[in-house]
Amino acid sequence: MKQRNIVLLIAGVIAALCNFNVATAQQFPPHPSDPGATALGSFWVTVDLSTGKGSSLAADDDDEKPCRVMFEVIFYRTSNNRTDYVVNTGSIRAVGDCAGVIDNIPTGQLFGMLSQVAVAQGVANGYTVCGPSCSTPTITKTYQSLCVTRTGSGNATHFESCDVAAWCEKEYAVCCPPGASGPSITLIGTTMTGSCGIGPNGTPCQTTCQ
Repeated sequence: MKQRNIVLLIAGVIAALCNFNVATAQQFPPHPSDPGATALGSFWVTVDLSTGKGSSLAADDDDEKPCRVMFEVIFYRTSNNRTDYVVNTGSIRAVGDCAGVIDNIPTGQLFGMLSQVAVAQGVANGYTVCGPSCSTPTITKTYQSLCVTRTGSGNATHFESCDVAAWCEKEYAVCCPPGASGPSITLIGTTMTGSCGIGPNGTPCQTTCQ
């Protein structure tokens, strides 16, 4: 019995190492504007479109539940030691009762919501320092595809980047004042790189930058 337990333990260690290698071997695209930045990993966020609040919990496809959007966020350590976040456009997925819900949210407004929630989850995960003083806040940036095609409706809504070199950069000031229920995340600047035209499939591209 002892020998069998040792074999199972070794097998478990090997499996864990294999999983670690798969995770660390994942390739991420370079930072949109900082060649010296390092990709640290990614995480998933689920946003309830009725409240605008996000969480790190995975969403299921239960049609009885409110409409939620799941998406992947890649985070980077920049060359000046800032943590930045990139919304993975192709990962965006609507789940729950989304008919007539997500369709009524303009593309720019939706991506603005995803961008801010990405920062909030980054703070919750400990990737962005959130100090108590809002007079000396932490500065962080998010990046999202500037131009996307939007096809389908409801749960079949799909977004695809029109130009991988065109970005919407948003700069936020982050602080966690004492007694507050959550972090204060204030948009302080927006920069657009590129322009929108027609997508590769002939569908007009929409801007995500507001």
